[in-house]
Amino acid sequence: MHWVAPRHRIFWFKVFWIVLILWQFLPAQETLPPYHWSQTYLNYLKVRGLLPGLNYQMRPFTRLAIAQNLLKIDWYQFQLTAEEKQQIQLLFQEFAEEIALLIQANPEKWEYRLARARQFISIFIPEIDSPVNITPGIFQRAGWKTYGNTRNPIATHLRLKASWANQLTLYHNMRLFNEADSNYPGKEFRKFYAFSEQAFFTMNYQWFQFKFGRDYFQVGPGRSGQLLFSDNSLPFDHYLGQLGKKKLRFYFWGIALNPRPNPLDNRNVQPRASRFINGHRLAIQFHSTLTVGVNEVILYGGPFQRWESALMNPFMVYYGYLVNTPGFAGNAFVSLDATWYPLPGVEIYGEFLVDDFQVDKKEPGDLEPNELGLLVGGQWSAPAGMANSLLRFEYVQVRNRTYNAPVLDWEKYLHYNKVIGYYLGNNFERYQLGMDYWLQGNWQLSGDVVFIRQGEGSVQGEFNTDYLNYTVEEGYSEPFPYGIIETQWQWQFNSQWTLRPWAHVAVQVQYLQYRNYQHIPGNNHNEWRLAFSAWLQWQKPFWRF
Repeated sequence: MHWVAPRHRIFWFKVFWIVLILWQFLPAQETLPPYHWSQTYLNYLKVRGLLPGLNYQMRPFTRLAIAQNLLKIDWYQFQLTAEEKQQIQLLFQEFAEEIALLIQANPEKWEYRLARARQFISIFIPEIDSPVNITPGIFQRAGWKTYGNTRNPIATHLRLKASWANQLTLYHNMRLFNEADSNYPGKEFRKFYAFSEQAFFTMNYQWFQFKFGRDYFQVGPGRSGQLLFSDNSLPFDHYLGQLGKKKLRFYFWGIALNPRPNPLDNRNVQPRASRFINGHRLAIQFHSTLTVGVNEVILYGGPFQRWESALMNPFMVYYGYLVNTPGFAGNAFVSLDATWYPLPGVEIYGEFLVDDFQVDKKEPGDLEPNELGLLVGGQWSAPAGMANSLLRFEYVQVRNRTYNAPVLDWEKYLHYNKVIGYYLGNNFERYQLGMDYWLQGNWQLSGDVVFIRQGEGSVQGEFNTDYLNYTVEEGYSEPFPYGIIETQWQWQFNSQWTLRPWAHVAVQVQYLQYRNYQHIPGNNHNEWRLAFSAWLQWQKPFWRF
């Protein structure tokens, strides 16, 4: 009797052997969540020119990459203020474990750089006396605010990292919290909720990197959000590959989204529709001042849909496959993003997203307005010679119907009913002007003015088809934003104080002015908002294995 193993067993058998073979090439690649207190420090030092290797067009950052960039700071090129030295010192303390792992793996390369940094700031780096370490940890986020459903938000994060000789890292970050919104996918247990935010492993060998598991995923340099993949979404269960190095990089990914209800006639047989995203990106760095990335993404699904093998091919042209495959449907996007440093301390960045673009004008369906998104921003460190400060501006617009789908509900650009792209969804434009100032290296003040014009409708709602009521000869056009426009002014002040790397507090004061509030003509509304938050963390490496 001849036995044939099922295909799925053969597949996982191959995966097992690949992981064993590549085990020796797996470096420590714990990533930094978007809410981490160090994000404001990293942004300032990046624009200042001290951390040129951090790639804001593909996030999250790995803690190891941050440690490498800290050690690579060119101390002799910049005249650092006392406040900037204190900022860097706090970051060295936060990423001391990763720096120790780098030194253990390659002391000839990194010990010299650490010794050079110690000529400018005081640094303590622990010694690692064992190739295997386990680091349990916990950080607590707690606060109070005067608005929203959760007035006293509490979140406890339980972390566990296990690594071997800076070659293998397994990471898990579980969040326990007291209140959840309507998009929360789990259940309540004794007035508490739990959610695994991050659970993954990565591999990295010279020009090849690969990640598998649950983690955040951001594509695009926008600071208030991104058009293609933003931190507005919950973390994704996905794989992510990268080929190439600094000048030329090719990325590819596959994401399993949460299922959505099946509205079709076969819903009694299969009540839910599975949903997937495949994407790829080519990024090119020109000299050291300009980086450009081109992205293509396709979202597809259905009651009986599984991973489309052709779309898992990272070198496939997704749009070509979509139009040339009978019976297959999907929602395709392309985008372009860039970051430019025309002068020292000046950063200009932008994103352009195309969801749907009409070329033909043969039938009423061709009158559908183009579905586009645009984000342009800039940052200037030490503007007009004002040390320890950062001037910021950003403009965003996303056209009506973008991210939405006209027929198939599962093609909406949503994950757990939250927009995967920019947090305001579609049919809006947003202006922002702000400034950060560091009174001390651990104390930042910032002020922002934000103006938003938001039209009616949402990605979660119906897809507007008014254009079908017109002939091609009549044509169709609509104002932007579309519908009754709600306008909003935000006047915002923030103060953040990092007492130690393990203790961080922040206060935010907002004044909001609405016109046509909730899209009701003549309905005006003003409100004050106050929020306080604190961050406490503890972690203890054990090197005794």
